[in-house]
Amino acid sequence: RAPACSAGELDRGRRGRATMLASLLYRAVSCWFTFWWRLLVRSGTSTETSEARTLAAAMDDAESYDEWSRLAVLLDDVEGRTAFKLRDADEPPLFNAPLVRERLAHLRRVRRSGDVHAMADVLRSGLLRNMGGIMNPALHAYTNHGTKRLIEEYID
Repeated sequence: RAPACSAGELDRGRRGRATMLASLLYRAVSCWFTFWWRLLVRSGTSTETSEARTLAAAMDDAESYDEWSRLAVLLDDVEGRTAFKLRDADEPPLFNAPLVRERLAHLRRVRRSGDVHAMADVLRSGLLRNMGGIMNPALHAYTNHGTKRLIEEYID
């Protein structure tokens, strides 16, 4: 007969699943928002070159999210929007980059320490509270795919 789990072990397991679910939910909402923003709001406004128009049309005809995603990344490159992802500082600030950078460094330290419970607590507290403004819609509206690299690193 297998030993029974304590209430604390069950609670930690639930927290781990909740953290993973929150991360997946964030990614899904981010991708969904970006996809529909591109189709509904920005359609026709960001296609200045023939290459950009071709990529935008291909995105409209994409048969899968993977295909659409690949084309959106290419369109960001063509439109020069990739630089936005690499810049942490914007005027006005769209999110608290120093806080996110600090939390990411803390998360990496906790991960290296091997303390799974501390890592779950750090993830849960950051994801469930819109830490540093990482859920700001403006962060997800400028590019066709993704957002600031620092935020993507933190979420991944």
